[in-house]
Amino acid sequence: MKVICLLLICAVIFYLGNYITVFYKKKLLMFSDMLILCDILQSEIRFNQNTIYQIILNNLPNFSVAFKEFLINYYIKQNQNYNSIYLNGTENELLKKFLNGLGSFDVEGEILNIKNQQTLIKVKKLEVEDKNKKVGTLGTKLGFLCAVLVFIILI
Repeated sequence: MKVICLLLICAVIFYLGNYITVFYKKKLLMFSDMLILCDILQSEIRFNQNTIYQIILNNLPNFSVAFKEFLINYYIKQNQNYNSIYLNGTENELLKKFLNGLGSFDVEGEILNIKNQQTLIKVKKLEVEDKNKKVGTLGTKLGFLCAVLVFIILI
């Protein structure tokens, strides 16, 4: 019975370490999807001149589950209080500001606005990439090492 409890504790510790890795990968994927959305919006607005709402609806399958969930809840369902669990407060506000600013200009102004926001998103994505390299890659390794350490100590 003691061994089963130890294995369960070690599994939980390993899972927590793995969760950190997955969290940072999904956060990075959210920023990559934001950049993809910017590219899609620019080309669709310039050539097809569809509404932004229609462009987002048509391209939902191109995005990750987390980003798709954010777009559906915040932009499509207009839930202004929705925040992604993968983004912190300033990152959520950056994305909300970007989505709220869409459709405010004529075609050329809209494309310029998207390019400006895309630059801000690229800078933020670089910060997230650095943090992912530092913290995200250590999560699973640290979880495994902590689990083994706890197992050795408690035996």
